[in-house]
Amino acid sequence: MYNFDMEKITRAQQAIMTKNHIYEVALKLFKQDGYDKVTISRICKEAGVSVGNFYHYYSSKEEVLMEKYLEFDGWLDNLDLSKGVIESILAIIDLQTSGAVEIGSKVFMKMMETHLSTNGKYISSDRKFNKYLYDLAQRGIDEGIFCSDYTAEEISETLLRTCRGTLFDWSLRDGPYDIKEKTKHDIMIVINGFKKSI
Repeated sequence: MYNFDMEKITRAQQAIMTKNHIYEVALKLFKQDGYDKVTISRICKEAGVSVGNFYHYYSSKEEVLMEKYLEFDGWLDNLDLSKGVIESILAIIDLQTSGAVEIGSKVFMKMMETHLSTNGKYISSDRKFNKYLYDLAQRGIDEGIFCSDYTAEEISETLLRTCRGTLFDWSLRDGPYDIKEKTKHDIMIVINGFKKSI
């Protein structure tokens, strides 16, 4: 009985490792050669797995690409949001832009195209990113940092749209500027607009 359970754990761990390996290889190829030029067969060949194995974990290249959103949400679990509200908002935004830099502007643009073409299938409004921004906006209102004329939803949605817009512009223009610094700059303009007057 004990050995059987250990065998299950080993297989489960191996499955996670295989899925992660396919994902990492695919992202590397997408960045290196462009999403549209990479086939599932090529991903499988580079990853050393069968096409059937690929389809055990992913239904399409699109699904592999959009897994980046889940990875990003996982990164949020390790972020310390006990700092000040503004510091914490900037930390979340920095984490998101770091993910964009990691995959490059062209792959990030493909993610945005996929998001649009699937009507948001891969991103729900209850994502951790959205929830964390909402919670921080509410905390900012409660602590008197943000003007109470605005709701936490208005603040968090505006921050989210600003971040998306800056990332879209960066992707559209093939990354001509430091996205981390530009997004921080743009987000600070928005934050300053919501701050409570003293």
